[in-house]
Amino acid sequence: HTDRQFAEKTISDQMLSNLLWATDGINRKDGRRTTPSPFNWQGIEIYVVKSNGVWLWEPERTSLRFIKGGDLRTARAPVPLVYVANLESTKIRATESASEFLSFIRSDRFKRIGTWTQTSVRNAVMIDVGAKVQACYLACAAMGLGTVCRITLDRGAAREALSLKPRQIVIASQSVGHTL
Repeated sequence: HTDRQFAEKTISDQMLSNLLWATDGINRKDGRRTTPSPFNWQGIEIYVVKSNGVWLWEPERTSLRFIKGGDLRTARAPVPLVYVANLESTKIRATESASEFLSFIRSDRFKRIGTWTQTSVRNAVMIDVGAKVQACYLACAAMGLGTVCRITLDRGAAREALSLKPRQIVIASQSVGHTL
């Protein structure tokens, strides 16, 4: 369920680590994640905004990489997660999987395919983020934490706060914390 009011109590590093792994961790030898990604593009990045700065979740290392310092939280939650579509990463992964994809579409299992459009890419990104948001909700419920997903946010301010590049797009944020 959704919680919009959070206690000032911080989330332990171990709880945050468990939450991020459940949301976007690597759980197979081939590098696939705990949540599905269309064509395994893995083009969604999770930024973690803490009282001591902005961090980027790196699933390959199961760690956070420091981006910049300062308390840039705007939501009243100990830890906002920000889901960012990295269209450059999606493009690279799509190119890497092109031969596998072409083999699939030439097979008997797939008789006809339409042209991939901007709408298709957008829909794939939304499915990817939706799966991560849901996994985060489930993990929060299991750990006794509250959470709320927000799609109405100042994307320009978020872009600046996270120091994003032009082909990185803020999709949603998800506040996480102990409830009142």
